[in-house]
Amino acid sequence: YSLNLEDVVIKTDRRAIYVVVENLLRNAVQWANSKVAVSCGREAGRVFLKVEDDGPGILEEEAEKIFEPF
Repeated sequence: YSLNLEDVVIKTDRRAIYVVVENLLRNAVQWANSKVAVSCGREAGRVFLKVEDDGPGILEEEAEKIFEPF
């Protein structure tokens, strides 16, 4: 799979996006059994970064809390 993102400009806080991506990757590596996959692309006019792992996932009762501040 090849994607040309040369014409895509993302305006964001460099430090904030770094922290988000680093946290996604650290979490995937920490909880993965053996596989972590990272992909990016464009879909419906948006750019995405996807981090997947083959770990146990989040318990349903905990899923609602993931966006609450610590």
